[in-house]
Amino acid sequence: MKILAVIFTMLFPAIAHADSAWDFYTKKAPSHSVRVAGAVMARGVNAVDIAMRHIGKNPTGMSRLWCARYVGMVERKAGRKGTGSDLARSYVKYGKPVKSVRDMKRGDIVVLARGKRGGHVGYATGRIVKGKVELVSGNSGGKPGRRMVTVSRYSTDRILAIRRPV
Repeated sequence: MKILAVIFTMLFPAIAHADSAWDFYTKKAPSHSVRVAGAVMARGVNAVDIAMRHIGKNPTGMSRLWCARYVGMVERKAGRKGTGSDLARSYVKYGKPVKSVRDMKRGDIVVLARGKRGGHVGYATGRIVKGKVELVSGNSGGKPGRRMVTVSRYSTDRILAIRRPV
């Protein structure tokens, strides 16, 4: 049982070291490294790993338009600032630009158009399936007012920006 606890702590340090669920959402993940089986693994978790832990949930407590709030929450957990805005399009200038979908990597932030002025934002999983980019994002599944974090696919035609967090 001790071996499982050690492995869990190495794989999921943000949860293992949190005093409560609130700490998990508000504290930074540790950024030091540990040597495992000859390889160096970062003990901090990346944004997609953090985001995937919330699949089927709404960790923001908001009922409408919370995708950018969620990305900001995940960015803070990953040790970055986020934009501080609840607007999806606020991430159009965040981080460093990624030239094209072909250059996109797992963890890049993808900003999508929604209507004339609206938007949606999430993290690239690194997969493109049949011309659609796969994102993990908040406010994307379920019924209105009861949306949750999901992994969904969106047409690449909707992409406004792909940004690499720094």
